[in-house]
Amino acid sequence: GDSSDHVKTCLPSGAVDVKTCQHNLPYIASLPHFLNADSNYTQNVGGMSANDTLHGSHFIIEPVTGRVLESSLKFQLNVNLLKFEYEELLWDDVAIQDTVFPLFWVEKKFNVAEGIVVEIQRYLKEIHQGGTKSNNH
Repeated sequence: GDSSDHVKTCLPSGAVDVKTCQHNLPYIASLPHFLNADSNYTQNVGGMSANDTLHGSHFIIEPVTGRVLESSLKFQLNVNLLKFEYEELLWDDVAIQDTVFPLFWVEKKFNVAEGIVVEIQRYLKEIHQGGTKSNNH
C-alpha cells in the first residue's frame, strides 16, 4: 500500500474536509461564499461575494439567563474537484484546476417565542428590583 494514502492534508483556512463523514465523497464544508476563508477558494470560482451580514452565523444570548433568543447557523457544502482523479469525466477543452466547487448553502434559524421574551423580561425586572416585592398578577 502507498503510505501517502494515509497522509492528512490540511486545507487552506476557512473550510473543513468532511470526506470521512460522507462515505469518502470529496465534500468540504465552509461558510457561505467562502466567508473569511483563504482566497484560494474563490480564485477559480465565479459569483462569490462574501458578506458578513448575509453569510455570517450569529447567536443572540440573554446574558443573565443564558437563554438563546435567536440563532442563525449557515454553512456551504462544496465538492473537491481534483482534475487528476476525474480526468475521464471532463472534456479536453475544459480546464478545471483543483477547485473546491460550491454546491449550495443553507441557513438554520431559531427565534425564541414572544411569550418567552415576556417571561425573561419579567424575570429580569424581578432580579433588578431585588426580588423582594410580592407579585401582583
